[in-house]
Amino acid sequence: MKHRIINKFGLGIILGAALMAGYGGVCSPSSSDNSGSSASVYEATGISDTDFGVLGVVTTTIGTNSDIDATVIQSDGKILVAGSTTNGSDSDFALARYTSAGVLDTTFGTGGVVTTSIGTSYDYCETVAVQTNGKIIVGGMTYNGSSYNDVALIRYNANGAIDTSFGTNGVVTHTLGIETVCKKVIILPNGNILAGGFTNNPAAFLLERYTSGGVLDTTFGNGGVITNSMNPVNLGYCMALQADGKIVQAGVTYNFGPFYLAVVRYTPAGVLDNTFGTGGVVTSTVGIGATPDDEVESCVIQPDGKIVVAGASTNSSSDYYGMVARYTSDGVLDTTFGIGGAITTTIPASTDTEYYGVKLQSNGKILVAGYANPGNSEFMLARYNTNGTLDTTFGTNGIILEPMGTGAAAFDLALQSDGKIVAVGNSTYSGNDKFTLVRYK
Repeated sequence: MKHRIINKFGLGIILGAALMAGYGGVCSPSSSDNSGSSASVYEATGISDTDFGVLGVVTTTIGTNSDIDATVIQSDGKILVAGSTTNGSDSDFALARYTSAGVLDTTFGTGGVVTTSIGTSYDYCETVAVQTNGKIIVGGMTYNGSSYNDVALIRYNANGAIDTSFGTNGVVTHTLGIETVCKKVIILPNGNILAGGFTNNPAAFLLERYTSGGVLDTTFGNGGVITNSMNPVNLGYCMALQADGKIVQAGVTYNFGPFYLAVVRYTPAGVLDNTFGTGGVVTSTVGIGATPDDEVESCVIQPDGKIVVAGASTNSSSDYYGMVARYTSDGVLDTTFGIGGAITTTIPASTDTEYYGVKLQSNGKILVAGYANPGNSEFMLARYNTNGTLDTTFGTNGIILEPMGTGAAAFDLALQSDGKIVAVGNSTYSGNDKFTLVRYK
């Protein structure tokens, strides 16, 4: 599961329902709802929401294997998820929409599901965003038949039909003549679309801006594209937009040694922001081993402008610990958080723990989702207080493990307007991966 995107895409870069005793989950004893009233907003203590799916869990079979990479809660409360489905020799974009009760929404696609093939081989969806008019933008990559992958974007109407007014018949593919991956899309207030990710050979952070019609915005960067290399290898995994319009990208950088955290900030025009770090770039290490590797998978901006990143770090035995780090708005590790600006967490008897998604609750607490591996890979959620300590009011001592099938992992999470938490990813039953959603209150 380590460095999932590298293994999944084969980019040639080598980077390093039983209940487990002591952790809350779908099979935990029932607890009372402490929300006060049905109209209250939950403090979300990590109790499984048995009003959702079956005992708080929903699984959906799409193709032979499928997994969810991203989710968003629509304004009407419906849950939209995006990922990929594969039959072993081909993979396609896959979306599903669920009602707030965890039932497939039959007004969307075919029985609540949409799959889209772009090329003749592998297509992977990594990110989803919803426009104010309800149209849906997804992004990822498509194999172009020439030994590498291109950025791919698709826009759907609210009912799941492809919006043919976008790009070419609803699809945008963009090649730079090298490996390119879109990891995150953001809809800007003016309707333009930011796509962030990375390239390979050379490996650089990648940022693109498109018009609302799916055309590269030539007023941005070099013909709509910006690449940024700090070292020989640079991989941008996540992106967030500040309230002032500045763009933050985070990932890793490598110079023939350990992988370091890398955070980059641009002005709204796409120029490196010299007020951040050194020339707009910050690199740092928080690993705890002699030659630690760090990775970033997700990031979010706090209301005070501080930047929270989540991922994993290694120890001296090359085991992976879940990692959360926080930077000031100037690009300095925030020493009021954790130890020197970061916190690492592992599960007893687990050799690997990694975080893939991070969200902020309205009270400032930090939620992460990922997986731990105490035997089989399991859904994992954790919640941290604003100072970086585990919030012991959540789950069991701040942590929830959710064992499902023979393996599971959470790759993203979202917060409903009532404070309930939806974690999404995949779980494996009878050798097949399924779309998996779990909701907590």
